[in-house]
Amino acid sequence: MAKLSYRMLQIGGAPAGLLGLDEVFDDLFAEGCDPGLPETKERLLKEVRQHNFIAKPAREEYKSVLSREYQRYYEQRTQGQDVKPKNYGSWQGIPREQIPWFPLSRRRCAMVAEVYRGLPKEVFVMTDEMWSR
Repeated sequence: MAKLSYRMLQIGGAPAGLLGLDEVFDDLFAEGCDPGLPETKERLLKEVRQHNFIAKPAREEYKSVLSREYQRYYEQRTQGQDVKPKNYGSWQGIPREQIPWFPLSRRRCAMVAEVYRGLPKEVFVMTDEMWSR
């Protein structure tokens, strides 16, 4: 399986990392799918769900955000602009989108603790309760 693109969107006020969104946009654009049509919005959600979990209560919000993002992509492409993927940087040499942040484990918690130690004082407070779970 080919490596899928990664894109971070704000959905319902929270960041959501989505796999394969650029490929979905490319395919829909190649097929001439108009971003304003209701069937395009439904298809966006269906295609994105193939590689991403989207809870039922959040589907309308996802549909709205995906539609808006595809509209932006569509406009850029129809104006001849190249749409480049965003670079989210890396952590310890690993691209952030490739880090399996969930489910949490003691090993991942140790990574979080390492990041925590690098933060300015009093940004977050670690407690024993956080480690007892």
